[in-house]
Amino acid sequence: MANNTRNAAAVKENITTNNEMLTPDNLSMKLLRKTVKAAGLDMLDDNPLTVVIGHPVVIEHDPEAKNIIGFSTALKFKEGYTMHEYLECANKINHMRIIKALVLDEKDPHLVISFDFLITGGITKKAFIGTLAQFTAIALRTYMDNEHIVG
Repeated sequence: MANNTRNAAAVKENITTNNEMLTPDNLSMKLLRKTVKAAGLDMLDDNPLTVVIGHPVVIEHDPEAKNIIGFSTALKFKEGYTMHEYLECANKINHMRIIKALVLDEKDPHLVISFDFLITGGITKKAFIGTLAQFTAIALRTYMDNEHIVG
């Protein structure tokens, strides 16, 4: 857990204080990678862009949807519960968290939490990193608050 705290502190320290913007006109995976790297975040993978602030988060951007950035993460369920119990858990989480989508995979019981946000008018790089940190906090809190989830 100390490493996770250090990562969160690094994010705060490394965010640029200028007003550089991510806009629909300049948004690309390359720019998102550069922004994440400048913030000092750990990257697990480059394709898809996966960063870690205590928990792996995939960052997505479809070039055809120029004004949307997506985040997603997966949380694995502990084994030994019925599908009904998994669904009850998913419904409880959905009720407690303000998230765009919470999907339960029945074949390999895990939750996928995803969030897409619009940047139509642009977003500062600092606000983008802050939004990423908030999304990760939701995933971590969901994990910590729920006995059905392994991580």
